[in-house]
Amino acid sequence: MAGSERIARLGQPDRIWAIPACHAEIGPLRELHEYLAAEFRAGDRIVYLGNMIGHGGATLETVDELIRFRREIIARREVLHTDVVYLRGAQEEIWHRLLQLQFAPNPGEVLQWMLSNGAAPIVRAYGGDPQAGICAARSGAKAITRWTNALRHGIRLNDGHTQFFSVIRRAALTDYSQSNQTNTMLVSAGVCPVTPLENQGETLWFGGKRFDQYSQPVHGCGRVIRGRRNELNAPMEPSIGAVSATLDSGCGPHGGMLNLACIDPSGEVEIARQFQIEQEVIDFRIIA
Repeated sequence: MAGSERIARLGQPDRIWAIPACHAEIGPLRELHEYLAAEFRAGDRIVYLGNMIGHGGATLETVDELIRFRREIIARREVLHTDVVYLRGAQEEIWHRLLQLQFAPNPGEVLQWMLSNGAAPIVRAYGGDPQAGICAARSGAKAITRWTNALRHGIRLNDGHTQFFSVIRRAALTDYSQSNQTNTMLVSAGVCPVTPLENQGETLWFGGKRFDQYSQPVHGCGRVIRGRRNELNAPMEPSIGAVSATLDSGCGPHGGMLNLACIDPSGEVEIARQFQIEQEVIDFRIIA
């Protein structure tokens, strides 16, 4: 994917609806979509901040729901297909690399790490057997290729899933260069303030250092938003600073809630709704 295609250009949206990691928790995602369907209007954008899959057991249902909701939204008048964006998170990157496992220098060790860090439910969802993958890794590149090809076939058996994984972007940016509004950058887990954004990879989905400490614009953006907190032992709750904002409440492996955030052209972030795995909805507002 060319550098210009890696970044989603959001233009000048009226509002951005941002959804952090849901980790294949289908219940709160469906509740969120039901709420958002009533709130969304032409001129808005929707950005999923990665880690849509992984850890949770409803991989196929989650991808189906993401595809279904996107189709529902872009079918509306004056809404473009580019108004709904999926970003790559750690889980999507792990899955992408797993499908190329035959090229890994230590495939057995790599696969063990992937399976223990969220990929096992994805493998099973697409018809694979994690233990068979471990055996294939011991047998060599040809056996691994047969195993990963079977997983690719499993993806193709599900309508729209191949296309879904092909349109995932690395980051999303607004462009208010012709106005006095604040540009916003959306990423999955972090961003390096020095390296050109088009050249970044690992930091975007696995995170970097000092994200919460940014006090100056990053790559021309006065607001930088991520969907997943990567620091160990950090509280699983949203945090909004002068420049950076983290939307994660630990949905999925941490048993937390799925948040829905709304960002306006000034960079103001509102976490207006939280959705629990048990389907209970909680009103919760933070404005900064």
